[in-house]
Amino acid sequence: MKNTLQKNNVKSDQSKYQLMVLIGGTVLIGIVVGLSSFFLGLLLEYVEQLFLNYEETVWQPAPTGTIPVRRLFSVLIGSVIAAVIWWFLRTKTKPTVGITKALSGEKMPFWQTILHVMTQIFYVGTGGSVGRELAPREAGAMLAQKVGSAFEKFSLPQLSSDDRKLLI
Repeated sequence: MKNTLQKNNVKSDQSKYQLMVLIGGTVLIGIVVGLSSFFLGLLLEYVEQLFLNYEETVWQPAPTGTIPVRRLFSVLIGSVIAAVIWWFLRTKTKPTVGITKALSGEKMPFWQTILHVMTQIFYVGTGGSVGRELAPREAGAMLAQKVGSAFEKFSLPQLSSDDRKLLI
């Protein structure tokens, strides 16, 4: 009986420790992803200012005041630059991994994902329409994978596959 109680206490302590690691990982990922999204927002603002001479506000959510010729050349130049970067990513590097594949366990390559995310934000900043919501999510998924890998390096308890999916 005493042996069974000791085993239950050990399991209880381990599950509490794993819960604390999960909470700590969630907070850490929240901070890291928040900072990466902040910097992506700054990149977007910088590109919009450079290419469109535009600063997004509540009263002006789109660059309607920018002259049409400037918007045309902004998108044209931005699309050429983005196309070259995306061609490079597709042909000369490891392929990027999407969030769906990352959830199934495939590793997102760090530098390729960063370049892919920044290219998306750059292109949106020049006026292109690929959506600006996916880039921060891809960056967050990749960073969550990296934090999960760091847990293994520092001999912290392994997160279950469901916990890893949750963090991603």
